[in-house]
Amino acid sequence: MVLYLIKPDGQYAGRIEGTVGEILSQVPPDYNSTTLPPPRETDYWNGSDWVAIGPAPAYYMRFDYGKKKWVDTRKLEDVQKTKWEAIKTERNIYEFGGFEFKDHVFDSDYISQGRILAAVKYGQPTSWTTADNTDVELSAEDLQGLGEALANHINEAHSRSRKARKAIMEATTNDEVDAVLF
Repeated sequence: MVLYLIKPDGQYAGRIEGTVGEILSQVPPDYNSTTLPPPRETDYWNGSDWVAIGPAPAYYMRFDYGKKKWVDTRKLEDVQKTKWEAIKTERNIYEFGGFEFKDHVFDSDYISQGRILAAVKYGQPTSWTTADNTDVELSAEDLQGLGEALANHINEAHSRSRKARKAIMEATTNDEVDAVLF
């Protein structure tokens, strides 16, 4: 005879073989047992059948057999640090990914920011190549507006990341941290 042992939380604990007397003497008092083999050693017993837990939703998840669900094993501080790094990356992509001014998208990488600031300081009308390689004519007044639009774009990027960082640091659970968006 073969019996499959089940821990009190439903987790599969192993199998034992032998005569009825031998098997019954080996079953711990708080364990259950069944003659139905589990399809997978990770399955749990629900009282009448084995239930598959499926694959882990993420590498840091562990199945809690008592709760019958996957739980996050990460430390809050680690989740906060990782999330803040992701927010900074999103901020940089946004900041350096271009901005709109007068129905055109202008480049905003470091080099372009420097060129815009130099053109604003120079203050002379110029022809400017936009992000899609369209040439536009900009007056001295337009250049001033372009500089302001760039400054507002950069300020928005950093303002959004500061709000996200505040929410990350005030979060008390991993789920709250994961819910923070840039």
